[in-house]
Amino acid sequence: MKYRIIITLLALLTITTSWADKKKNILSLKESITDNDIQYPASFDANNDMMKQWYNQFNDAKAINQDNDRNYGTVSDSEYKKRLQNLSTTIEMPFNQIVKSYIERYVVKGRTLVAQLVGMCPYYMPIFEDALERHHMPLELKYIPIIESALNPNAVSPAGAGGLWQFMPSTAKGIGMEVNSSVDQRRDPYESSEKAAVFFQKLYGTYGDWSLAIAAYNCGPGNVNKAIKRTGNANADFWEIYNYLPRETRGYVPAFIAACYVMTYYKNHGITPLVTKDALVIDTVMVNKRVSFRQISNALKIPIEEIRILNPQYRNDVIPGNVHPYTLALPRPMLYSYIKNEKSIISSSGHGNKPDDDMFAGKEIIKHEVREGEDIYDIAEIYGMKVEDIMSLNEILSADTYLRPNRLLKVVDFKAIDGEADGTLAMNSNQGGNGQLQGGYNDYAQQSGSVNGKDYRNVPDRRKVSDQPQSVPERKHKDDDDDDDDNYSYNYNNEYVNSRNENNNGNYGNASYDNDNQDFEEELREYREAKLRQQQEEAEELAAQKKMEQEAASAERKREQEAAAAAKKKKQQEAAAAAAKKKKQQEAAAAAKKKREQEAAAKKKREQEAAAAAKKKREQEAAERKRREEAAKPITHEVKEGTNLTKIAKQYGTTPEAIRKANNLKGDEIRAGQKLNIPKNNQRRH
Repeated sequence: MKYRIIITLLALLTITTSWADKKKNILSLKESITDNDIQYPASFDANNDMMKQWYNQFNDAKAINQDNDRNYGTVSDSEYKKRLQNLSTTIEMPFNQIVKSYIERYVVKGRTLVAQLVGMCPYYMPIFEDALERHHMPLELKYIPIIESALNPNAVSPAGAGGLWQFMPSTAKGIGMEVNSSVDQRRDPYESSEKAAVFFQKLYGTYGDWSLAIAAYNCGPGNVNKAIKRTGNANADFWEIYNYLPRETRGYVPAFIAACYVMTYYKNHGITPLVTKDALVIDTVMVNKRVSFRQISNALKIPIEEIRILNPQYRNDVIPGNVHPYTLALPRPMLYSYIKNEKSIISSSGHGNKPDDDMFAGKEIIKHEVREGEDIYDIAEIYGMKVEDIMSLNEILSADTYLRPNRLLKVVDFKAIDGEADGTLAMNSNQGGNGQLQGGYNDYAQQSGSVNGKDYRNVPDRRKVSDQPQSVPERKHKDDDDDDDDNYSYNYNNEYVNSRNENNNGNYGNASYDNDNQDFEEELREYREAKLRQQQEEAEELAAQKKMEQEAASAERKREQEAAAAAKKKKQQEAAAAAAKKKKQQEAAAAAKKKREQEAAAKKKREQEAAAAAKKKREQEAAERKRREEAAKPITHEVKEGTNLTKIAKQYGTTPEAIRKANNLKGDEIRAGQKLNIPKNNQRRH
């Protein structure tokens, strides 16, 4: 028995030690993991012009930039760890060599970027926090857009992910966002933040671990699931699957931790935010009519660039409120002016005066013959022009004006002009992070929306798949059995286009453009066909929507009629019930009155009968008293000649003895004329 106890204790000790060692290894992995091949997100090198465009109101920006370039010394690992532990977060914030490298990337090389990001936080962070709070998500997720897009709503990755939260078009549409040639809600800070919160809620519901959910947001659940499978541990966390993840995703969680750190402790590193002179107080209003930014700008005297910055989701500077209501964001004082003057703004032409003389300087103005079914928006698409400029050139008062077929319109073929310049500009992400643009107009247009004051965001990207920037990383750890749908990720500038676009060494080839006229015409034809299909689909969708609205309106009218009929019936029933109740009350009152009258009559009758009985009784009693009185009176009998006591007694129904006793007679002798008293009890009428 003694040996069995000893063996059991030794077994328990071995199991406990093994579990403790395993726990120690897991904890130490989070703290000791290293990586000498770190890839930083493109957002680290972003040249964020958003703050510069916001009214150009930096407070002594030059002095602040100089201040942000100073070196404020180093921070010990223990201090980094302590600061991360002091963060009030739901998501775990471990410290290791990888996290440290991302933190120092921000506070050493990216000081100006951090200054810009912190300066933009007062505008964006309340929007992010409201969306996360509504869905009960950790508020520290508000820093995801910092590593995704550097708070640039117009950021677009080479694979097509766009907006602050960098959603792919298919993903965005799948979670209910509108992405088309007119509106891209991925760029809408409010709508995209709402959908991102829902997306994170779904991912966390899947994994139950925030580091895995964040990694899945970046590279997709498929890659995370495969990495977990490769570890052989179904309960593996992010740090255990680190080496099995795509290269760009490995640094995503460390970058997130670094963003949380630097946005909290930037002051400790001597970073001064770049802020506007005046606080931006923005509000929104719903617009249910088609209105252009130019109309709003002319009416409110606000620079059109400010409207673009606050409303980046509208690709063509037009809010298509005639399709369905959309939001318009403006500084609050301007918003009140818009609401007050909305009717006149919408009815205005929008183009104001003629275009500036230098707007088309050096550019050939050609004639376009209107074809059947074309409108001004189609023509703007064809030539890469803004609708307002076509209206100005041709003195058209409204964008919805019907264009007669064969009408000649003056236009400038900006697509042809820019086709000659394609390939001269490209984003060079390897030049110290300054983000200078050196690529075709599409690179710049996708980020800022304009080149030399002209808006090209509505121009389709005509580059080949192989024409993507060289900063896209190679993909490692790809199994032969990987599914095609895993050949992409969701993060900014780290999207896989497709494995067939890679060269043999795994890197993307150099940017090149095919300017062959035949290919260009073919692409243009395909684009027009696609545009026509899109218009047909939009028309069908609009018709279907109109039909649904009509059906909904009909159903609503039917419900209202039924409700009115039910209310009328209820009112009638209530009136009938009230009348019945009143009648019942009247009948009850009449019955009560009749009962009272009957009771009164019965009482009166009883009283009368009682009175009559009492009277009769009194009369009988009086008669009886009288009879008694009369009976009580003595009777005197005068004796006549020839009578005797026996005869007299017989006459009065008494006895001779009673007569003798009443008259004190000793014998039977009586005489004529003698008066005798006859006893009253024995008297008898004669």
